[in-house]
Amino acid sequence: FLFVFSVQFDSEKPDKITRGACACNDDKVIFENPLNWTTRSKLNRRKGTLPVRRLGSPGWHIIPVGATMQADSPPDVPSPFDLRKMDAARDWAKSAADKRPWRVEFFDAITQELSPLNAAGLSVLELGSGPGFLARHILEALPSAGYVALDFSPAMHALAKEHLGTLADRVQFLEEDFKKPHWNARLSRFDAVVSMQAVHELRHKRHAASLYQAARQLLRSGGRFLMCDHFVGKEGMSDTALYMTTDEHERALRAGGFTQVDLLLRKGGLALFRAVT
Repeated sequence: FLFVFSVQFDSEKPDKITRGACACNDDKVIFENPLNWTTRSKLNRRKGTLPVRRLGSPGWHIIPVGATMQADSPPDVPSPFDLRKMDAARDWAKSAADKRPWRVEFFDAITQELSPLNAAGLSVLELGSGPGFLARHILEALPSAGYVALDFSPAMHALAKEHLGTLADRVQFLEEDFKKPHWNARLSRFDAVVSMQAVHELRHKRHAASLYQAARQLLRSGGRFLMCDHFVGKEGMSDTALYMTTDEHERALRAGGFTQVDLLLRKGGLALFRAVT
């Protein structure tokens, strides 16, 4: 069969390809464009991607079929579950402590970092607040703290309200997706921004510096960003697209505008950083 489609790169003009045609059989693709070059490769139908070669480049760049994106941008890593659904959210909440009981050590370390800031009116924003485990730890230890819990999942917010009980009265629950542009537009400034096992939900590490920059913009003078996530390496993860090494975490934080970055705790595949401007 024959179908006509358009592929366009958001890079320089010589790389723009439009009005192409593609003839397919069961396992092959012949892609021909107006610049009169033809290539043949396998179409990865499962991923819904099309391999496209940039002119002047020996390599291949995988782009979603029908999408417009930077030619050099790798695809995001799909999530194996949808945390907006209550069943998936409950399963995650139930397994989190069982898989990594040392998470509480990171809760303690984050709370200790916040203690010097614990003046009247202390304001804390948590990115990817989930079922409220970190929020409960902080709110119980710092009774003067106010809290904004930001998560894209209404199911997670519902679980957090259950878990927090009366402490939920001190929390503003904000349903927002930090993967989207301008997610921080409605927010004011905070004394601290915290995050626990959430940054990898960007679904590719190349997005981390932008998130860190947005977090920095939300901090008051003298504020701090406390971020804990998985890392690649010994005792850590193996997916180098989704997760970063500790050095990559530090570089991304500095790229986001933080001038002082310290690794506070590393244990069991998790690493906690403090970042200040």
